Amino acid sequence: MDVDDFSCRSSLLADQTAIPSLSGRIPHPILYGHASAFAVSAVGPGDTFGITSEDPALFLFPGCEARLYFDLPELMDYPLIARVRALRLDAQGRTEALIYPTKIPRRLRKVLSRILPL
Repeated sequence: MDVDDFSCRSSLLADQTAIPSLSGRIPHPILYGHASAFAVSAVGPGDTFGITSEDPALFLFPGCEARLYFDLPELMDYPLIARVRALRLDAQGRTEALIYPTKIPRRLRKVLSRILPL
């Protein structure tokens, strides 16, 4: 995916309504016990999420599948399984990723629908 495609997709996400602060962690598949913090930056059509992370050890690449654990007590045991569509670094050195959920547990969807415009 080239930069222009990412810009087009991220501009679609940016047009969405403001979302409340929602953060979480993505476990690192190689570094045992390490999890990269992320924040949901946008929610787009078709349950597409935009996330940002300042952790340089974030291990994602386009096409990979990741488990996202949200920092809410009732959601700690329910990971969102998602596929990464695009990645880029912003001007501040943060990683921006567009992800598309492939599996959302029923309980997670119920809680997220109260928080995010799904």
